[in-house]
Formats: sequence, structure tokens, C-alpha cells
Amino acid sequence: MSPQIRYLAKKTWDEVLILGAFAKVSFDNATYFDEDEQAVLAALRRTTPDLSHASPQEIGDYLRPMDEDSILGVVNNTKGVLHEMEFVALENEDGDSVYASLFDDPHHPYFDIQLTDSHTGVYMTYSLKPPMTQAILTNGLMNTLMARLLLIAKWPKKWGCLAAG
Repeated sequence: MSPQIRYLAKKTWDEVLILGAFAKVSFDNATYFDEDEQAVLAALRRTTPDLSHASPQEIGDYLRPMDEDSILGVVNNTKGVLHEMEFVALENEDGDSVYASLFDDPHHPYFDIQLTDSHTGVYMTYSLKPPMTQAILTNGLMNTLMARLLLIAKWPKKWGCLAAG
């Protein structure tokens, strides 16, 4: 496989997974969803308060009438939340003393996740969105976070995945 095709496949894999799950709930009347599809639906429920307790059929009813631009927006929002959820799961499975969690509000204006060290009690918040990170630093809103935010930018590479956003 050529490097260009490999790059494109890796870059768009999340979108393909999300669109596949959306198509399944919109057009298949499915009752079984694998682990990846369940994660996509959980991320969508988190991004859209009206869907927080929606059944797959209700999610299909929500998605079905959307035009292409609307679907792409929902895919992008779902992808961001899915990456946050994956980050939290990976951090909590690595065996160290740091516990990651999501904010109750999925639309926090500055940060995506919270990290707490169970040994020291140190609590920190992070943004997984590089453009937001740059805006925060450029505007001087939270310059004390620079070291932490730069570290976050390296974590996705540690796990071999793309940054969120």
C-alpha cells in the first residue's frame, strides 16, 4: 500500500467508523452493535443532550433527515468526544496513579478532560484540541498550563493515534 493511501486510510478511519455506525442506526433497524459502534453511539449521546437517553431507533430518527453538511458536523463533534472517551479509557488502563475523567458538560469552553493523581491529589485539566490550546496560550488566558498542554500534544503519539479535533 502506498504511503499516501495508508495516510488517508489512517486519517479517515474514525470518520468511516462513525458514518458506518450512523448508517446502521439510520437504515438497518439493527439491534446488535459491536463495541466500536456502541462507543460511537455513546459519544453521539454525549454531544447532543436531546439524545442522552435515546435508543438506536431514536438516534436513527434524528440522523435520517439530515443533509450532508449537517451529518459532517455531527461526525466531527462525535469524533472529538470519541477521542476524549478513548483518551480517558487509555489513561485509566495504564496502571499508573493518574485517573482521567470527562467533564459533566461535554461542551466545556476550554478543557476536555480532568486528570487526578490518586497518590498526590494533584488535579489538572487539559484540552485535547490543538487549535484551542494555541488560542488559550496566545491570548495569555492560562500561560501556566503551557507545559501541561505541550505534554498533551505528545500523548496521542505515545499511543499511536491521531490528536482529537
